[in-house]
Amino acid sequence: MLNVDGLTRWTSSDLCANSCLWSPSPDNWFPLLPYRWLLTPYSRVVYGEPGQTKRIVLRVRVEANGKQKVQLRLEFPDGAWPARLERTELTVRPKRVEEVTVTCPVPPASQQRICHVRATPVEAPDFSTYSRITVIGGEAPAARPLTMPLVLKPYQHENEQFGYLPDYPIDWEPYFDLDNRPFIRGHRSLRVLRDGQWQLARSPQVPFVTGGSRSKVCFDRDNDVYTLTVARKHAWLLHSTDGGRTFNAYDLGRSGSLDIEQFAGHNVPDGPPAVARSVQRERDPKLFWRRLSDLELIVPEKRNGRAVIPEPVLLSRKSLGVGSHSGIPPTIVSRGSRVHVVWAEATDPKEKVPGVPTYVVTYDRKERRLL
Repeated sequence: MLNVDGLTRWTSSDLCANSCLWSPSPDNWFPLLPYRWLLTPYSRVVYGEPGQTKRIVLRVRVEANGKQKVQLRLEFPDGAWPARLERTELTVRPKRVEEVTVTCPVPPASQQRICHVRATPVEAPDFSTYSRITVIGGEAPAARPLTMPLVLKPYQHENEQFGYLPDYPIDWEPYFDLDNRPFIRGHRSLRVLRDGQWQLARSPQVPFVTGGSRSKVCFDRDNDVYTLTVARKHAWLLHSTDGGRTFNAYDLGRSGSLDIEQFAGHNVPDGPPAVARSVQRERDPKLFWRRLSDLELIVPEKRNGRAVIPEPVLLSRKSLGVGSHSGIPPTIVSRGSRVHVVWAEATDPKEKVPGVPTYVVTYDRKERRLL
């Protein structure tokens, strides 16, 4: 047996572990891994009223170490038309996303215009890729009832087939404050609809880092805004008292799998929402899903408009983690002063247990103890 690093075996620090990328000839090889997400989305189909101007936002990302310059240019496979590229060169930090905007006039009804936005790394000029933009005059098929069945096509997402391209962010799910104003987390952002425009919230102390339950946005009876993030190996509670314009960050201690109580029907808390944190202690190499974790409950308070973070309350030493799989349902729900938490626990593999033991516990905010 022949073992080759990056071909038959990998380390955790490899750019893409467990993926075999090779070429029989050096002349055919190109650096795919650092630039595999250089320009996304790969294509956009945009509908609009003839004469209207559309702005299409593309993302530029580089996986390689160190800052890199990426050159951008427009190409017209079917003849030039007045599309315009916002920038022709970007400096991209590793694993960070930079955005570039293409401004396109909409052609007459039923006509279409096509352009390619080509991206080329300055340090690897032999590698380049492009995103295809198609602008069509008229109403998108998604705006009216569709003929069934839907027929999927190779390399063409159904959003492109039917022109579904809403003007609101679609990175994660929306949450609504007490004034019915929507909030949506992005990859490293939080957007709020204000005065008819999606505006970016500011968090100068720590960045918005989204993923899993950290996409949730929560509100208390004062309509203060709360959400979670991770930075410097710690979990942070972000709190806004001005409708999501600016946020203060409160250190929750060590990171882990996190969940925060969001609105689920009848649970608008008087103060900051409770947070559950699961930190893995032990993993069974023979049983993939058997992972023993400490499950903790953090119940912040609000004093003089600021969040106060107490010591966490240990709920279990055998938790299987925060139950946020498949739709990130709530782990926590409260009513009045009582906070309820549900979780699943690992058992001894020798035991014959019908299913996964599931537990619920109640914590009282006023008494500051488990009931």
